[in-house]
Amino acid sequence: VAMPDHTRINVLGRFEALKNGEPVQVRARKAQAMLAILAIENGNPQSRERLAALLWSGTDDENARHNVRQALSRIRRDCGPLVASRSGVLTLDQNHCSTDVADFLDLAEAQNANALATALGHIRGVLLEGVDIREPEFEDWLRDARERMRTIACTAIDRLSDILISEGRTDEAETAFRRRLEMDPTCERAHRGLMSLFAGSGRRTDALRQYRLCAEALKRELDVEPGPETRALFDALSDRDEQPAPQTDLMSGSASLDTSGPLVAVLPFDNRATEDDVYFVDGITEDLITALSRFKGLQVIARTSSFLYRGREVPEAEIASALGADFLLRGSVRRNGDKARITTQLLDGGSGRALWAEQYDRDIADVFEVQNDIVSTLVSTLVGRVESDRLVHVRTMPVERLEAYD
Repeated sequence: VAMPDHTRINVLGRFEALKNGEPVQVRARKAQAMLAILAIENGNPQSRERLAALLWSGTDDENARHNVRQALSRIRRDCGPLVASRSGVLTLDQNHCSTDVADFLDLAEAQNANALATALGHIRGVLLEGVDIREPEFEDWLRDARERMRTIACTAIDRLSDILISEGRTDEAETAFRRRLEMDPTCERAHRGLMSLFAGSGRRTDALRQYRLCAEALKRELDVEPGPETRALFDALSDRDEQPAPQTDLMSGSASLDTSGPLVAVLPFDNRATEDDVYFVDGITEDLITALSRFKGLQVIARTSSFLYRGREVPEAEIASALGADFLLRGSVRRNGDKARITTQLLDGGSGRALWAEQYDRDIADVFEVQNDIVSTLVSTLVGRVESDRLVHVRTMPVERLEAYD
């Protein structure tokens, strides 16, 4: 007996419709928006009048109702019988359809880490990212829906980080705190969480740097200073095992660099080939992270944090701010037969300026030899380039700037 068709509607990111696991094109923008409304309202029936007001506010009642009928017809043609109509109200038929919103909300109030992590895994970006429906009623509804989902997600991340800390899963807690800051760079709770984690693992410099990132975000976004609790934690860390400032040569303007070194994030390389090559592309990224981590002159963001940005369109400056990175390394891999073209780019985390770029063309007789060759070349170049840029940065700063002594 043939299994009935099943359609999946995903809206926690860009709109996506999948029928039996295969992408479905919903051709009409407002038909797509109607499906999204029903998915986001998560089982709450929507009247035809309400949908008409959201999507055709500038049209008279008769034409608006006609447009609703047309949109429903297009949905049925493209996706099948997803929408159930009873007594003039519409919902998604759960016998034929599932949504990422429903799955997210089902787990968002869980009290265990795995369930919360699964819930947050459904979030691929901003709710209905990239949607373009120029109707005032719809824009107001979408703004409220985004804020509602963001609040639920932030609460879930806060609960997840508390559980991870209590279970001693500090690496996962760090990833959770960073994701919280990605959603809201001004969240002092997450900044304090990272400061405490870093201090607890002996990374005092990182803890103090996190405070500076917090202060900068609050000033930039809200024009306020850190609150008393955050300031108190900073003061406690500043007083603990305080070291004298490094000596500075005022004639040359040079200063001793922090032995912990600049912080580098290696972002997941883009796979420009087929899905079968994901293992090869991820292997290059992971080997590069491992190789860079061996050098005392660098700090490297953990894979669990940098891989949060796989396939997501986030500005480099936002990524660097969320991760606290001084530099970003990103790249792409295009594989064609027994050849691979790998491009890499080193970016300044503050300005997004490209500092260095290279392209490699290699044979793929042996995947691991190719990876080792590329990693060796990149590491030897990156370490020198990062240190060179860092030294130039320090030498050009006024000596009264605290960062010049870091």
